[in-house]
Amino acid sequence: GVTCSKVSEAEIFAQAGIRDILIAHTPVGPTRIDRITELCKSGDVIVTCDHYAQAEPLAAACRDKGVQCRVLVDINIGMNRTGITPGRDAIDLAQGITRLPGLQLVGIMGYEGHAMPLMDAEAKERLIRESLGVLEQSREQFLQAGLCCDIVSAGGTGSLSYAAQCPGVTELQSGGGIF
Repeated sequence: GVTCSKVSEAEIFAQAGIRDILIAHTPVGPTRIDRITELCKSGDVIVTCDHYAQAEPLAAACRDKGVQCRVLVDINIGMNRTGITPGRDAIDLAQGITRLPGLQLVGIMGYEGHAMPLMDAEAKERLIRESLGVLEQSREQFLQAGLCCDIVSAGGTGSLSYAAQCPGVTELQSGGGIF
C-alpha cells in the first residue's frame, strides 16, 4: 500500500489501481468525507482519527453509502501537532470508534516528525526511539483493552532507519525513502 497526505492524493493512487491507501492526515468536512466514502467503494482505504467528532460524520457517510472505512487512531507521540493524548483518551476514542457502524478500527499511528530538525545523530535517535516507545506502549494498552491493533504505523523518510528497527512498528510511512 501507500501513504498519502490528503484525499486528492489518495484519489490519484486509486485511479492508478492502488487499493491499500492510508490518508495520514485526518480528513474533515463533508466534501472530503464524501470523497473518502467513494474511495472506499473500490479500495481498502485507511484514515486517521484523533477525535470522536471526526469519526461520527465519517461513520454516518459510510453507512449511507454502504461502505466500510478502516481507521487508525492518531496518537500524539511528541510532535504536538496532531494526535490524541496516549493512554485513557486514546483508549476511549478507540472504543467509541468500535461502536460506530461503518468504521473498522485497525490500529494506531504516530509521527515522530518533531525529531527531524535535530542535527545531532545521537539526540535524534534517542528522541525517535522515545517517541516510538510511546507508540509501542499505546499498542500494548489497546491490546490489553481488547482493541484491534493489527497496524502500528509510523516513520517518515527522515526516521526510516530507526522506525524500521522498532519491533512494534508494522507499517512505515516513508514515501521518499526509496530515493
